[in-house]
Amino acid sequence: MPLQERSFWHPLNLKNNEEVIMITEFFINGEFRHHASKTYKVFAPEDSREIATIPDADKEDVNQAVEAAKDAYYREWKFYDPQKREKLFWKWAECLEASAEEIGRIAGLEMGRAGKDLTGDLIWYADMIRYYAGWINKNYGDVLELTDSYLNYVIREPLGVAAAMVPWNSAVTGAVQKLAPALAAGNTVVLRGSDHVPLGTLALAKTIQDAGFPPGVVNIIAGSNPDSGIALTSHPDVRVISFTGSVSIGQAILKTAADSMKRTIFELGGKSPFIIFADGDLEKAAQKAIEYAFIYQGQMCCAVTRVLVQESVKEEFINLLKRNVARYRPGFPDEFPDQPTIGPLFNETQFKQVSKYVDIGKKDGNLLFGGNRITEGKFGKAFYHQPTIFEFEDDESEVCQQEIFGPVLSVIPFEKMEEAIRIANRVDYALSASVWSKNLEMLTTIIRQLEAGTVWANEYWQFNLHAPWGGFKSSGMGKEYGKYALDDYLEYKNVWLNP
Repeated sequence: MPLQERSFWHPLNLKNNEEVIMITEFFINGEFRHHASKTYKVFAPEDSREIATIPDADKEDVNQAVEAAKDAYYREWKFYDPQKREKLFWKWAECLEASAEEIGRIAGLEMGRAGKDLTGDLIWYADMIRYYAGWINKNYGDVLELTDSYLNYVIREPLGVAAAMVPWNSAVTGAVQKLAPALAAGNTVVLRGSDHVPLGTLALAKTIQDAGFPPGVVNIIAGSNPDSGIALTSHPDVRVISFTGSVSIGQAILKTAADSMKRTIFELGGKSPFIIFADGDLEKAAQKAIEYAFIYQGQMCCAVTRVLVQESVKEEFINLLKRNVARYRPGFPDEFPDQPTIGPLFNETQFKQVSKYVDIGKKDGNLLFGGNRITEGKFGKAFYHQPTIFEFEDDESEVCQQEIFGPVLSVIPFEKMEEAIRIANRVDYALSASVWSKNLEMLTTIIRQLEAGTVWANEYWQFNLHAPWGGFKSSGMGKEYGKYALDDYLEYKNVWLNP
């Protein structure tokens, strides 16, 4: 059944083919529950129009969701037959694929991204669900041969109730990314959707229900008030917190989690270096640098933000960057599927953040391209900003040090490998990096010395379901993707049995 025929998905009106959606229910204990004590509005970044009015979770909603998750965990999910759990995952993947286009359209509208891109992402994430289905029957323990007097063995058990909190720039895909390993490990989950982009996450709940998960195993709420997030992360029955977002909120959650010794999994941002040596493939590197500096307007944690280019090829590489970025035009991505577009920044807050750093860049460096708000025609209704490139003499500027989360790229020169390593590592973040050279010996040396959770060599933006994702330093702790994501959702129990 299409999503728009579901009880929780209510078209309010259609004006000039502009959809306005209302979702009036949270997903708690296997059912959609009406909540009307307080609501808030959701706006489309494309043109700032209002697209939804949804319920605003309070402490009582959080308590109900956690209680449902706790009850489901002890009632059946902790001991749920692994083969049945695996079949649920396969069914869930089918349901997600069947709804991917509709959920992608909804999520794209509220995020300011192309719906077709999100549809493709969701189909990829359906494969992630199948991947973790394969791990459900492989949660092996160990037998320790320590003494003839006892049988000593180790079993791996889930932690209990997991709290998952997703960011506005990857709300739906991030939800699957957190749900799949947590559930495969045997935990139940309370997912708090991003306050700014809750619609796609709430729509995702129907795929959970249609797959046949027992009531309470997955619960999904949303809220604009930080109090609901605090109530969730501080709840005494929550045993593990997986959060993707800003460093400041991550630090606050970590302090709260310390009171009850909750386990934490954080992905908190990045300031990715893109290092070009003179013998690298300059044409390909320039194309990749621009593509992934301005993907989703640079509002991605692993977007290219700092190009470190060897001095001898700096001018040549800058010209290649300019040639590639000149192809971009303003517009919503769905309008121009065959041409690079610079879409809207997510909201006014994000626009002010970008504008602040652009002003700093104009004082500290040399503006090579862009640097202004796009105001002509319909673009003046929202927050569009030109793709912007600065050249700096060194990396001292805040533009080179701080995460901007917008379409701003810094170019910084270096002479020798040691200088490139120093510049690359001299930020608080350590999520991802890229290095370009034909010298294999130098590549292996620099890869070992770069502080980054993922390093791409002569490439960028490669992901695989098996490969771990996550950084260190201020970029966070723990891993997502692959078998590595399961570790944070499992505990080791050592058993001594006297036969």
